[in-house]
Amino acid sequence: MANELPRLSNTRPKWRSWLWHAFAPLGAVLIAVVWGCVVQTQFNVASLQSIGADISGVQRLRMTALDLIGFSPIYAVIVVLGMLCALPAAAWLARRWPGHRSVLFALAGGAGIATAIRIVDIATPAPTLIAATRGIGGWLLMSSGAALAGWWFARRTRGE
Repeated sequence: MANELPRLSNTRPKWRSWLWHAFAPLGAVLIAVVWGCVVQTQFNVASLQSIGADISGVQRLRMTALDLIGFSPIYAVIVVLGMLCALPAAAWLARRWPGHRSVLFALAGGAGIATAIRIVDIATPAPTLIAATRGIGGWLLMSSGAALAGWWFARRTRGE
């Protein structure tokens, strides 16, 4: 069988595996923060439009970009705190039910952020810190971004 190609290994070098796992939490936080900032902005724009403000598509994009710069550091703290509590719990559960790893991390991510947002709302003097979370729809939409982040984290760290 002289024409056979050499078989390539499916494993990564240790340093690449370590690097991949080290950046997985950062990627998850980034996903949740960007999603949450965009949702927050769109809810704010919709509120302004409901009271008669004329907002063009370009203005909407500019407002989104400004929120990504201005709101994301604050929201990143909330996301990190929520993930610090939720992801270890998901990891513990995933050891018991490894076939449901991605679902468990997604549920934990969503629940962690949903809880963190409510705790922040209780702790801050304003009625709610994040306007989009005043209603159940916005609160669930913000949480779904963190669920996506939890799912992404699970997919990037599988096989540990």
